[in-house]
Amino acid sequence: MGQLWIGKKRYRRVLARFAEVEDLPEEQLNSLLVERLLDLKKRLTREVEASTDKDGLFFSEVLRLFLSHVEANRDKLTVRQYRQQLSRYQKIVGDYRIRLHSSKFTDQLVLSLRRAGLGDHSCNSYLRAVRALLNWAWAEGHILAAIKVKSVRASKPLPKVFSQDELLTLRQYLEEGWHETRRRRFLVLLRAWWFFRYTGMRGSELLTLKWDNVYPDRLELRSTAIWKVKGRRDAIIPIAKPLKAFLSSQDLKGEKFVLDDGTGKPNYASAHGLMQSMKKALEILQIKVNPLHSFRSTVATELLAGEVSNPVQVQKLLRHQSIQTTMSYLNTDHIQQVDLVNKLGNTGGNSGGKKSEESGKASIRLAYSRKSKADC
Repeated sequence: MGQLWIGKKRYRRVLARFAEVEDLPEEQLNSLLVERLLDLKKRLTREVEASTDKDGLFFSEVLRLFLSHVEANRDKLTVRQYRQQLSRYQKIVGDYRIRLHSSKFTDQLVLSLRRAGLGDHSCNSYLRAVRALLNWAWAEGHILAAIKVKSVRASKPLPKVFSQDELLTLRQYLEEGWHETRRRRFLVLLRAWWFFRYTGMRGSELLTLKWDNVYPDRLELRSTAIWKVKGRRDAIIPIAKPLKAFLSSQDLKGEKFVLDDGTGKPNYASAHGLMQSMKKALEILQIKVNPLHSFRSTVATELLAGEVSNPVQVQKLLRHQSIQTTMSYLNTDHIQQVDLVNKLGNTGGNSGGKKSEESGKASIRLAYSRKSKADC
């Protein structure tokens, strides 16, 4: 047992268990106990200061609590991203009392990230993580007032999409690779092409999709014990006719997953593995797009720029919580503007256009007539 006095209060804590140290020599035992006692003193001092000092908790303490909250409410990828970004933030600015936060800390973060070669969009990703922690700390009462974290100004890049030629080239390459080599990699990538192209699914969704959830007219995304649908809401996606025709030609003997390795297991351990495999194919073909996400951008752009007049329908298909997210997938460079301009003369209908034209001519004649009389 270790005993410490901090202020006027005594603290007693277990430093080591007998089973842990019974075989240690006396010198090593003493060294271990002293080391743990010093560590205990440092930790208890910090806790006491946090509980009694008007400036409240340190950033490291709030970070630990915040990550516990995120872990209980979000997926593992989100937890990992918050942990990496906020730990790097703490390493750059140091550990400070959260109530003493000011813009100088985020300025220091941005400068450090830019020196490391990160762009404005990456900097804003880190700033969003800091903002999320501060907002949570305010809601929990760890800081007295809301703190605003400003993002750096950055021009928003257009999402990268496939052209029709690129889609066709990629599909033909995967088909030829499968027929010539019979390697499983080409088959699963070809399946991924068809599902991404005609559903706009996410990579993790397709990776965990089982044949049991693929029906003649729809596919169902269901959360499991080890994987959760994004937003934790199960979804049903209709199957397009081209995809239905492709699926009817597939031999599913002994398979469990859509991207099966042939033994009833997923061909890739993670969506990152699927992305890297697709990236390799794109590099061979010299197609410069995002390996997986560009499929979703392509689907959104084609629908929003086509006959779908209601973006809410596209939002529902892609399963975005915000319509702004859906609209951000639109690549305006791929919208044909010639036909749009030609429609300007027909916006009022044929009869309306003629009436407007006749009305304009009449106004010109009337004005000319009045001017002529005045001149006389």
